[in-house]
Amino acid sequence: MDEDVARSKRSICEAIQLAFGGLKFDVICVTGDLSYTVHTKRYCEMTKGNVTCFAFR
Repeated sequence: MDEDVARSKRSICEAIQLAFGGLKFDVICVTGDLSYTVHTKRYCEMTKGNVTCFAFR
């Protein structure tokens, strides 16, 4: 992850596919606050600087 949301989203998608044998997750990256509702058992949320990313399946 870095301060560029598009680059962060792509790198997270690539890392997830490698880690989970090609399995695809949805990834959202934003600057600032992120408010959401999602119904899932597999997810990860991370923040670095002003960028927050949320990956879920």
